[in-house]
Amino acid sequence: MDIDPAVIKTAAPGIVGSLLAAIRARGQSRAQVLSSIIGGLACSHWGSDMVVQLWPRVSQGGAGFVLGFFGMALLAKLWELVNDIQPAALLRSVLEARGWLKPGAAPAPKDPGNTTPHPTP
Repeated sequence: MDIDPAVIKTAAPGIVGSLLAAIRARGQSRAQVLSSIIGGLACSHWGSDMVVQLWPRVSQGGAGFVLGFFGMALLAKLWELVNDIQPAALLRSVLEARGWLKPGAAPAPKDPGNTTPHPTP
C-alpha cells in the first residue's frame, strides 16, 4: 500500500492539531472525540490547499495544523449544538405543528431492559 507523500504532508499536521484539540475535549464520548478528530483531519486535508492559495506566505503544514485544530473544535461545538437542540423533540414539534402528529401524543416508552423483578413462585 503506497501513500502519496502529498497526502501525508497535509494529513499529518491535521492529525496533530486534531489530537491536541482532543486533549482539551472534556465531557464528550469517545465517538464524539473520534468523529471530531476525523472531521479535523478532513478539514486539514481538503482545506489546506485553499488556505495556501488565499495566503501564499502560509505553509501547507501550518495551514493543515490550524485547520485540524480548529476543525476539530468546530465539530465539538457542533456536537454540543446537536445535543442542546434535541433533534427528536424538534422533529416532534414540527410534526405537531404541521398536523401530522397529534399534539401531546406520548412517545413510545423506552425499553428499560430487564429491570423488573421476577415473580417468586
